[in-house]
Amino acid sequence: MKIRSSLVIATLFISSTIFAQQKKNQTTQPVSKSMPKGAIFFEYTSHDFKDVNEDLGRAYTVFNFKNIGKGDLHIDDIESTCGCTSADWDKNKIYKQGESGQIKVIFNPKDLEGKFTRTLTVKTDGDPQLAHLSIEGSVFGPTKQKALEYPYAYGNLRFSMDVLSMKKVLDDHHDSIALQIFNSSDKRIQLKAIKSPAYFKGKLFSTYIEPKGYEVINFVMMPEVAKIYGPIEEQIVIQTNDDALPNKTFILKSEIIENFAAKSPKEKKNPPKIVFNEQVKDLGEVYYGEVVDYNFEVTNKGKSDLILRRAYGTCGCTVAKVSNEPIKKGKKGIVSVKFDAKNLSGYQIKTITVISNDPVTPYTTLTIKAKLVEPGPKK
Repeated sequence: MKIRSSLVIATLFISSTIFAQQKKNQTTQPVSKSMPKGAIFFEYTSHDFKDVNEDLGRAYTVFNFKNIGKGDLHIDDIESTCGCTSADWDKNKIYKQGESGQIKVIFNPKDLEGKFTRTLTVKTDGDPQLAHLSIEGSVFGPTKQKALEYPYAYGNLRFSMDVLSMKKVLDDHHDSIALQIFNSSDKRIQLKAIKSPAYFKGKLFSTYIEPKGYEVINFVMMPEVAKIYGPIEEQIVIQTNDDALPNKTFILKSEIIENFAAKSPKEKKNPPKIVFNEQVKDLGEVYYGEVVDYNFEVTNKGKSDLILRRAYGTCGCTVAKVSNEPIKKGKKGIVSVKFDAKNLSGYQIKTITVISNDPVTPYTTLTIKAKLVEPGPKK
């Protein structure tokens, strides 16, 4: 029994000694501290390229960042969701606290027509380790580019405009406008003829447009041939052998005005002066379907002949005519108006525009009023 007790005491002594030594080692060993880390901060994390022209090649943008952490920062890698997007940065640079840098993001639009969104993941040794950047936009390639340049499709041909608008053209000048054409088909298309008024002529450089080829028609306005003043609206037809749509119809809109600035000093000193005895006429009650004629009286109170160039109404229901004879100084003339109440009802107000060679008042507005009633005694 004595020997067994001695063994127990010895074992306890050894265990106590080992425990004490471990505790001593724990209290005397220095505690390790983690090193401070950097932190990447971007001014902005997304960029919208909006429209990207595929024909112009790669587009790029720059993301600016700053290390706002307490330690150093290194960009380990940048991964993209698509091979069309890549990033360029200083791969060896260590950014100190407060130091700034840039990441250049390059987008290749080749064969990517349409809207796009791409994401890049920035990997650093900072805290947090990951940051995300995004780019977006819309790629337009050759097809869309042609649609933008030639927005009006008539069969297999695309045109730069559908209305040939020339605005105001001086009566002693020629003016021109160019209609551009693109052949979007794989066939050669022939331009056979141009149907237009004699005063508006189109000239072709070539009568054939090759596949994916171009053509220009130059139209010239000749006011001395038109012999008309005021607004003009005419149809222009281009005849082709396009099997999708042979005839292409366009609208010509223009206005021929008198060039008073080109008058001689004598003409400028002694101009005509147009004066109407009234500019508004109330016809009162008019039967449905009735046709009423009325004459507006005009006097030339100027010093030279007054010429009434033209008169026109706002609709086909109101037709106006002027005399071709000049109105001498102090003499009178008339503007005859025919008001047709067919297909009209209720209270009507119609206007007539009179164009003259009066440089002060080249345009005069006359007004017709009428109340349409059922046939029977008028009040």
